[in-house]
Amino acid sequence: MNKALFVLGLVAISSNIVAATKQPDQLVPVDRHELIFRDYLYQRLCPTDFDCGRYLVMPPFMKSEVSVSLYSRRDAAGATKCYVTSVEAADNLRDWTDAGRLPDRAKKVKVRRIDAELPATTCALMKEVWTKMLSGRQTPRKRKETDEVPDVIYGDATEGEFAIKLPNGKILRGETELVPNLGRNTTALTEIGDVLIDYCKISASERPGMQAKIETKAKAILVRLGSKR
Repeated sequence: MNKALFVLGLVAISSNIVAATKQPDQLVPVDRHELIFRDYLYQRLCPTDFDCGRYLVMPPFMKSEVSVSLYSRRDAAGATKCYVTSVEAADNLRDWTDAGRLPDRAKKVKVRRIDAELPATTCALMKEVWTKMLSGRQTPRKRKETDEVPDVIYGDATEGEFAIKLPNGKILRGETELVPNLGRNTTALTEIGDVLIDYCKISASERPGMQAKIETKAKAILVRLGSKR
């Protein structure tokens, strides 16, 4: 066989393999079967506004759920300030409540809340990223019949829900799919959420460095999504 044709054949096969295993870089709609448990988590772990974004982490059994919300408020002088609030359960609420069906069982489970100020520039970036990842071409959608079927679907993995409340009161929501490869932007979005949780936990002197890390990841997402920023 001609060597050049053999090499081209290998390239074509490799390309088909990559295409078959590539997953949509997009969030999916919130699982309607989870609504009872989600409503319970909103009450326990999401006490603040989320006009700049919210990330709710739901790990498998034995690990605790945690949320991080970003929001703006006007102070007494009329100036707008931005904040980030992390609320974490001391134990796994899914286990304690039987996925929200027995909420009274979890009354003894404590939650820890941490509030921190967030620079307005960072908050604005988060708001833009959350909005773009939950609307337009990135609007969460179910997998189509024409989409490639994932090689692996996790039955027991951490789920992440992203949400933002728009100025008109509408709430946009989407969650990560339980597959190994979430896509570049979706992975970066979850990384930002995780860093924001850590941001609340560290000292004020350490936050500027982490703020820069958050903004770098956010700007990279916006560039890939074609933002004019």
